[in-house]
Amino acid sequence: MLNSTELLQSKKLRLTKPRTSVLEFFHSRVGKAISIKELLEFLKEDIDKVTLYRTLHTFEDSGLIHRIFDDTGLEKYALCVGTCDDHHNHDEHKHSHVHFKCEKCQETNCISEFKLPEIQLPAGYQTNSTNFIVLGFCPKCLS
Repeated sequence: MLNSTELLQSKKLRLTKPRTSVLEFFHSRVGKAISIKELLEFLKEDIDKVTLYRTLHTFEDSGLIHRIFDDTGLEKYALCVGTCDDHHNHDEHKHSHVHFKCEKCQETNCISEFKLPEIQLPAGYQTNSTNFIVLGFCPKCLS
């Protein structure tokens, strides 16, 4: 897996301390979806809220992360590297896999082994993303 600097360079994004800090946090939690609150708590000395939102928006637009809405409607973000079908063309970038939220520890994980089927909508509709979340108990909480 590419490190934070290599990932930013591969997407032709400027190297900044806030971007590098955010990516390093995502790297420490690959496969896990992270809330803005968690990011702000961890990065409180490295980044302000406005810069964090701009960084997340830039990362999402460039295909580095994807957004997940959990059962509460809370936005979470997960690193795409290693969890999504990563294509060089962002228009083909897919992250249509299952997300699992543990009802005990509240962690949301990308389960990339299980792909979602392509949904065929009626004429006149266009799909931008699909969100499928499974609720239950993770292996850690079951033991």
